Amino acid sequence: MPAGWAIDIIPGSERTNNGHRYALLETGSWTSSQAAAVALGGTLVTVNDGAENDFIFDTYANFDGASRTLWIGLRYVDDGDGINEPQPGGGGVVGTDDWQWVSGEQAVYRTWWPADPNGFGGESYVAIVPPAQNPVSKQWFDADDSGSGYNVYGVVEFTPTVGSLDIRRSGDAVELSLATDSNTTYQVQFTNDLLSKMWSDLGAPILGDGFTKTLTDTILDSAQRFYRAEVYFAGP
Repeated sequence: MPAGWAIDIIPGSERTNNGHRYALLETGSWTSSQAAAVALGGTLVTVNDGAENDFIFDTYANFDGASRTLWIGLRYVDDGDGINEPQPGGGGVVGTDDWQWVSGEQAVYRTWWPADPNGFGGESYVAIVPPAQNPVSKQWFDADDSGSGYNVYGVVEFTPTVGSLDIRRSGDAVELSLATDSNTTYQVQFTNDLLSKMWSDLGAPILGDGFTKTLTDTILDSAQRFYRAEVYFAGP
Protein backbone atom coordinates (compact mmCIF):
# COMPACT_ATOMS: atom_id res chain seq x y z
CA MET A 1 0.00 0.00 0.00
CA PRO A 2 1.37 3.47 -0.84
CA ALA A 3 2.78 5.38 2.13
CA GLY A 4 0.18 7.45 3.93
CA TRP A 5 -2.79 5.59 2.46
CA ALA A 6 -5.77 5.78 4.83
CA ILE A 7 -7.06 2.20 4.41
CA ASP A 8 -4.92 -0.91 4.60
CA ILE A 9 -5.38 -4.68 4.84
CA ILE A 10 -6.23 -6.01 8.29
CA PRO A 11 -3.23 -8.16 9.27
CA GLY A 12 -3.79 -11.89 8.96
CA SER A 13 -6.87 -11.58 6.75
CA GLU A 14 -5.48 -12.85 3.42
CA ARG A 15 -7.15 -16.04 2.24
CA THR A 16 -7.35 -18.14 -0.93
CA ASN A 17 -10.42 -19.98 -2.24
CA ASN A 18 -11.11 -21.64 -5.62
CA GLY A 19 -7.97 -20.14 -7.10
CA HIS A 20 -8.74 -16.60 -5.91
CA ARG A 21 -7.03 -14.49 -3.26
CA TYR A 22 -8.92 -12.22 -0.88
CA ALA A 23 -8.25 -9.88 2.04
CA LEU A 24 -10.23 -7.71 4.45
CA LEU A 25 -9.69 -3.96 4.53
CA GLU A 26 -9.97 -1.60 7.46
CA THR A 27 -13.26 0.26 7.70
CA GLY A 28 -14.00 3.01 5.18
CA SER A 29 -16.46 4.29 2.60
CA TRP A 30 -17.25 2.26 -0.50
CA THR A 31 -15.31 4.60 -2.81
CA SER A 32 -12.26 4.81 -0.55
CA SER A 33 -12.31 1.03 -0.07
CA GLN A 34 -12.47 0.48 -3.83
CA ALA A 35 -9.58 2.93 -4.36
CA ALA A 36 -7.55 1.06 -1.74
CA ALA A 37 -8.38 -2.27 -3.42
CA VAL A 38 -7.15 -0.97 -6.78
CA ALA A 39 -3.94 0.33 -5.18
CA LEU A 40 -3.38 -3.16 -3.75
CA GLY A 41 -3.83 -4.81 -7.15
CA GLY A 42 -7.49 -5.82 -7.11
CA THR A 43 -11.05 -4.55 -6.71
CA LEU A 44 -13.83 -4.97 -4.20
CA VAL A 45 -15.01 -8.55 -4.55
CA THR A 46 -17.28 -9.84 -7.32
CA VAL A 47 -19.62 -12.52 -5.95
CA ASN A 48 -20.29 -15.13 -8.61
CA ASP A 49 -22.48 -17.60 -6.76
CA GLY A 50 -23.81 -18.75 -3.40
CA ALA A 51 -20.67 -20.72 -2.60
CA GLU A 52 -18.48 -17.63 -2.98
CA ASN A 53 -20.96 -15.56 -0.97
CA ASP A 54 -20.84 -18.18 1.80
CA PHE A 55 -17.04 -18.12 1.78
CA ILE A 56 -16.90 -14.32 2.06
CA PHE A 57 -19.44 -14.19 4.88
CA ASP A 58 -18.07 -17.18 6.79
CA THR A 59 -14.49 -15.90 6.50
CA TYR A 60 -14.89 -12.20 7.17
CA ALA A 61 -18.26 -11.31 8.73
CA ASN A 62 -17.00 -12.45 12.15
CA PHE A 63 -13.29 -11.92 11.52
CA ASP A 64 -11.32 -11.76 14.78
CA GLY A 65 -14.56 -12.35 16.68
CA ALA A 66 -16.14 -9.01 15.69
CA SER A 67 -19.40 -8.68 13.76
CA ARG A 68 -18.56 -6.86 10.52
CA THR A 69 -20.59 -5.35 7.70
CA LEU A 70 -18.81 -6.06 4.41
CA TRP A 71 -18.54 -4.01 1.21
CA ILE A 72 -18.72 -5.96 -2.06
CA GLY A 73 -18.02 -4.61 -5.55
CA LEU A 74 -21.62 -4.08 -6.68
CA ARG A 75 -22.95 -0.56 -7.23
CA TYR A 76 -25.83 1.16 -8.99
CA VAL A 77 -24.98 2.65 -12.40
CA ASP A 78 -27.77 4.11 -14.55
CA ASP A 79 -26.46 3.15 -17.97
CA GLY A 80 -29.06 5.28 -19.77
CA ASP A 81 -30.55 2.44 -21.80
CA GLY A 82 -34.04 2.93 -20.37
CA ILE A 83 -34.02 -0.51 -18.77
CA ASN A 84 -33.77 0.53 -15.15
CA GLU A 85 -34.04 -1.47 -11.99
CA PRO A 86 -36.20 0.69 -9.74
CA GLN A 87 -34.28 3.04 -7.46
CA PRO A 88 -35.99 3.61 -5.15
CA GLY A 89 -37.99 0.42 -5.56
CA GLY A 90 -37.61 -1.93 -2.64
CA GLY A 91 -39.52 -5.14 -3.15
CA GLY A 92 -39.87 -4.45 -6.87
CA VAL A 93 -38.24 -6.19 -9.81
CA VAL A 94 -34.56 -6.78 -9.12
CA GLY A 95 -32.59 -7.77 -12.18
CA THR A 96 -29.00 -7.20 -13.21
CA ASP A 97 -29.01 -4.29 -15.65
CA ASP A 98 -28.11 -1.26 -13.56
CA TRP A 99 -26.47 -2.98 -10.61
CA GLN A 100 -23.00 -3.56 -11.98
CA TRP A 101 -19.76 -5.05 -10.68
CA VAL A 102 -16.86 -2.64 -10.43
CA SER A 103 -14.57 -5.36 -11.84
CA GLY A 104 -16.53 -5.30 -15.11
CA GLU A 105 -17.56 -8.93 -14.69
CA GLN A 106 -21.10 -9.94 -15.62
CA ALA A 107 -21.96 -12.15 -12.64
CA VAL A 108 -25.76 -12.28 -12.23
CA TYR A 109 -25.92 -13.79 -8.73
CA ARG A 110 -27.92 -11.66 -6.25
CA THR A 111 -29.16 -12.29 -2.70
CA TRP A 112 -30.98 -9.15 -1.49
CA TRP A 113 -32.32 -8.50 1.99
CA PRO A 114 -36.17 -8.23 1.85
CA ALA A 115 -37.25 -4.79 0.53
CA ASP A 116 -33.76 -4.03 -0.76
CA PRO A 117 -32.51 -2.44 -2.90
CA ASN A 118 -34.56 0.65 -2.08
CA GLY A 119 -32.24 3.50 -3.06
CA PHE A 120 -33.17 5.57 -0.02
CA GLY A 121 -30.98 8.66 0.38
CA GLY A 122 -28.64 7.84 -2.49
CA GLU A 123 -28.01 4.25 -1.48
CA SER A 124 -26.09 3.12 -4.54
CA TYR A 125 -23.52 0.70 -3.05
CA VAL A 126 -23.90 -2.83 -1.73
CA ALA A 127 -22.87 -4.45 1.55
CA ILE A 128 -23.56 -7.76 3.30
CA VAL A 129 -25.88 -7.70 6.32
CA PRO A 130 -23.70 -8.17 9.45
CA PRO A 131 -24.13 -11.26 11.63
CA ALA A 132 -25.06 -9.08 14.62
CA GLN A 133 -28.22 -8.18 12.67
CA ASN A 134 -28.82 -11.64 11.20
CA PRO A 135 -26.23 -14.39 11.72
CA VAL A 136 -27.43 -16.68 8.94
CA SER A 137 -29.03 -14.68 6.12
CA LYS A 138 -25.80 -13.66 4.31
CA GLN A 139 -27.98 -11.27 2.29
CA TRP A 140 -27.16 -7.88 0.79
CA PHE A 141 -28.50 -4.37 1.27
CA ASP A 142 -27.93 -1.06 -0.50
CA ALA A 143 -26.20 1.75 1.39
CA ASP A 144 -24.85 5.21 0.74
CA ASP A 145 -21.12 5.69 0.21
CA SER A 146 -20.47 6.12 3.94
CA GLY A 147 -22.30 2.91 4.85
CA SER A 148 -25.68 4.31 5.96
CA GLY A 149 -24.64 4.37 9.60
CA TYR A 150 -22.60 1.16 9.58
CA ASN A 151 -18.83 0.80 9.86
CA VAL A 152 -18.17 -1.21 6.72
CA TYR A 153 -15.09 -3.26 5.83
CA GLY A 154 -14.20 -3.84 2.18
CA VAL A 155 -13.41 -7.33 0.89
CA VAL A 156 -10.65 -7.22 -1.74
CA GLU A 157 -10.39 -9.76 -4.53
CA PHE A 158 -6.94 -9.56 -6.07
CA THR A 159 -6.36 -9.56 -9.80
CA PRO A 160 -4.05 -12.52 -10.42
CA THR A 161 -0.44 -11.78 -11.32
CA VAL A 162 0.86 -14.62 -13.44
CA GLY A 163 4.31 -16.04 -14.00
CA SER A 164 5.89 -17.37 -17.17
CA LEU A 165 4.71 -20.92 -17.84
CA ASP A 166 5.86 -23.18 -20.69
CA ILE A 167 3.36 -25.96 -21.52
CA ARG A 168 4.06 -29.13 -23.50
CA ARG A 169 1.74 -32.08 -24.18
CA SER A 170 3.12 -35.63 -24.23
CA GLY A 171 0.54 -38.40 -24.62
CA ASP A 172 -1.82 -38.32 -21.64
CA ALA A 173 0.42 -35.98 -19.66
CA VAL A 174 1.17 -32.27 -19.73
CA GLU A 175 4.60 -30.99 -18.70
CA LEU A 176 4.66 -27.47 -17.27
CA SER A 177 7.91 -25.55 -16.82
CA LEU A 178 7.84 -22.47 -14.60
CA ALA A 179 10.64 -19.91 -14.63
CA THR A 180 10.85 -18.65 -11.04
CA ASP A 181 12.27 -15.62 -9.25
CA SER A 182 13.91 -15.86 -5.86
CA ASN A 183 11.73 -15.18 -2.79
CA THR A 184 8.55 -15.46 -4.87
CA THR A 185 5.77 -17.98 -4.22
CA TYR A 186 3.75 -19.39 -7.14
CA GLN A 187 0.68 -21.57 -7.46
CA VAL A 188 0.10 -23.44 -10.71
CA GLN A 189 -3.61 -23.77 -11.49
CA PHE A 190 -5.90 -25.16 -14.18
CA THR A 191 -9.45 -24.70 -15.43
CA ASN A 192 -11.62 -26.28 -18.11
CA ASP A 193 -13.52 -23.04 -18.78
CA LEU A 194 -11.85 -19.63 -19.00
CA LEU A 195 -15.18 -17.85 -18.47
CA SER A 196 -16.01 -19.59 -15.20
CA LYS A 197 -13.41 -17.93 -12.94
CA MET A 198 -13.08 -21.31 -11.19
CA TRP A 199 -9.43 -22.35 -11.03
CA SER A 200 -8.13 -25.46 -9.25
CA ASP A 201 -4.68 -25.74 -7.70
CA LEU A 202 -2.24 -28.17 -9.32
CA GLY A 203 0.05 -29.38 -6.57
CA ALA A 204 1.40 -27.34 -3.67
CA PRO A 205 2.64 -23.73 -3.82
CA ILE A 206 6.16 -23.37 -5.26
CA LEU A 207 8.82 -21.21 -3.63
CA GLY A 208 10.97 -19.70 -6.35
CA ASP A 209 14.76 -19.77 -6.21
CA GLY A 210 15.71 -18.35 -9.61
CA PHE A 211 15.60 -21.73 -11.34
CA THR A 212 13.00 -23.43 -13.56
CA LYS A 213 10.56 -25.78 -11.83
CA THR A 214 8.78 -28.60 -13.67
CA LEU A 215 5.39 -30.14 -12.90
CA THR A 216 3.48 -32.92 -14.65
CA ASP A 217 -0.30 -33.07 -14.98
CA THR A 218 -1.78 -36.43 -15.93
CA ILE A 219 -5.03 -35.80 -17.81
CA LEU A 220 -7.69 -38.31 -16.79
CA ASP A 221 -10.41 -37.05 -19.12
CA SER A 222 -10.64 -35.61 -22.62
CA ALA A 223 -11.66 -32.10 -21.51
CA GLN A 224 -9.47 -29.24 -22.62
CA ARG A 225 -7.46 -27.63 -19.84
CA PHE A 226 -5.98 -24.16 -19.46
CA TYR A 227 -3.10 -23.44 -17.10
CA ARG A 228 -1.64 -20.44 -15.30
CA ALA A 229 0.96 -19.78 -12.59
CA GLU A 230 -0.36 -17.22 -10.12
CA VAL A 231 2.13 -15.18 -8.14
CA TYR A 232 1.02 -15.34 -4.50
CA PHE A 233 3.89 -13.39 -2.96
CA ALA A 234 6.79 -11.47 -4.47
CA GLY A 235 9.59 -10.80 -2.03
CA PRO A 236 12.00 -7.84 -2.00
